[in-house]
Amino acid sequence: FALIVAMSAVSRVKFDRLAQQVSSKGATSLEKIKTALDETIRTQGLSGQVTTEMPDEGLQVRFSEVLLFESGLARVQGSGTLALRKLSETLKRATDSFSMAVEGHTDSRPIRSEDFPSNWELSSVRAVNVLHELQALGLPEQKMMIRGFADTRPLSGDRMEGRQRRVTLLVH
Repeated sequence: FALIVAMSAVSRVKFDRLAQQVSSKGATSLEKIKTALDETIRTQGLSGQVTTEMPDEGLQVRFSEVLLFESGLARVQGSGTLALRKLSETLKRATDSFSMAVEGHTDSRPIRSEDFPSNWELSSVRAVNVLHELQALGLPEQKMMIRGFADTRPLSGDRMEGRQRRVTLLVH
């Protein structure tokens, strides 16, 4: 959505009203998506493995590492594919109006393997693999991006905790 204002007399009241309508439309839509996701998470037995939050930057859908991956690996396991499938219809509706960043996170425990020389590679490849799963489920690639954060964005608490290892979908 673009708003072009020409050099003319602009009613501040009308402008503020329009700005409020535009910003509240997005917030309402994200709230509806969150409500639908929360319902699916609850009814499909994904509570504790998938959570949602509404920080300032958009809607976060957080998947635990245990659900998506085996330790130290980046291939999405069967339980992760199933969880993504259960949420895919709501996520598709989200991409009608919003973009989605697939974000990979690790804990601060160093990894040094042939496939993953550091946590940067592991977090990035995990995000790419989740993006591929979402594409296979029909989400449009032009509405998605990946971000690998390694251990640079920990949740509160110990940076070595298992909950630091996660993939987050940021709908914005």
